[in-house]
Amino acid sequence: MLQPMRPSYLALALLLLPVTSFAHLALWDPGMYGFDGNITGVVNFNNNVPVLPLKAINNLTVSQWFGNGQMGFPPAEGVFMELPAGSTYHGEIACNRGLTSHRDPRIAGEAMLEHPCQTVGPMHTVLNFGEAVNASLLGGCALSIAYESDVTKLKPSDFTVISTNSTCGWWRETDFEIPADLPACPEGGCHCGWNWIHTAGNYNAEGRGEGYGAEMNDLKYRCKITGSSKTTAEVSIAAGQIANECAGDSSKCTAGAKQPHYWSQLDGNNNFASDLNPPLHNMNYGFSNGAQTDIFIYSTVIDPTTTIAVEPTTAAAEATTTADSIPTTTTPPLLLNSIQSSSSSSSALSSSKPSTSIRPSSPSSTLTSSSPTSSNSSNTSLTSISALRKTTNAQCRRRKSTTSSTLATRSMHRRRKRSHEGSSWGSWGW
Repeated sequence: MLQPMRPSYLALALLLLPVTSFAHLALWDPGMYGFDGNITGVVNFNNNVPVLPLKAINNLTVSQWFGNGQMGFPPAEGVFMELPAGSTYHGEIACNRGLTSHRDPRIAGEAMLEHPCQTVGPMHTVLNFGEAVNASLLGGCALSIAYESDVTKLKPSDFTVISTNSTCGWWRETDFEIPADLPACPEGGCHCGWNWIHTAGNYNAEGRGEGYGAEMNDLKYRCKITGSSKTTAEVSIAAGQIANECAGDSSKCTAGAKQPHYWSQLDGNNNFASDLNPPLHNMNYGFSNGAQTDIFIYSTVIDPTTTIAVEPTTAAAEATTTADSIPTTTTPPLLLNSIQSSSSSSSALSSSKPSTSIRPSSPSSTLTSSSPTSSNSSNTSLTSISALRKTTNAQCRRRKSTTSSTLATRSMHRRRKRSHEGSSWGSWGW
């Protein structure tokens, strides 16, 4: 009776198997669901399960095709696909994990392929190795993101495309430009997706086409944004819309955030194009090559400790100018006090029968003649104030002189009266 292999022996057996290539590709990253294979506790360096395509003839439901059926095999704890905001994610696309830098470390020194696979057939293209790259004969692929860390809450519609590569599927080393304004992920990280649908209906000079057309790949990753200077309070990603076909007419393209294509499955599709005209992640559907920068919603955040300088309004400026100048209908406080004091003194002097009545000159005429009538109102006002001060001082000196003279006159009258009364009393014998 055969004894079951221990895990260590099983892993070694898998390592010794030749690298196998299936029809289709995968973007390999340690943060991928299914990265180590679909045998729990075993690291399969020869893993090719995630590359298996999701074919229309398999009639897969959403729960079966979402994440290429690998959502039950999460990445190692604490491991994330890391996407640098405003920089480039350097990915590796291949038909087998063993054809990437994530292969068994014991063969790390061996040369690696320039292309994703050992032969061109599994890459589903009519191009041949050694030919110039023609992006129109490649379908392009997309990186997408969902700001949700709980894998049980994820839905296909949660994902928004953040970057595309129009020559995806031709080179093993494939770069994705990451938008600079992507905010940091929540504490448990985000989830990212890689979606690829190859072209169909083309044939090369040898008569070779792309092969079976109605299929796609939909891989998922636990991911995070690194080097971000944004928070979700400042910027968020708009909900992805379904992308319209707009080949030859850009006015029909869907503007802004877009979902990846989900196509040719039993349910959960967001695109229903024909098998010979599959939906692609390129300009035929409004996906520009590189970072997608039209996907953001920005919020205005004001730091409460920031002092904001506000220019005065026209009305405020006029009010300030008026307050700084002397109005023509208002008596300045200095002159008003002088007038009130002069009025009191005049009343007292009248009751004592002063020989002369002194009245101050009218301030209104002085102010009117000095009031501002042009843009030089400030200088005119200052001149008026100086003139008023001189007039007031002169009036005060004259009033003081008059008051002294009046008092001297009253004193003389009293002395004369006493002298007269004294002589009268003496002659009358009182």
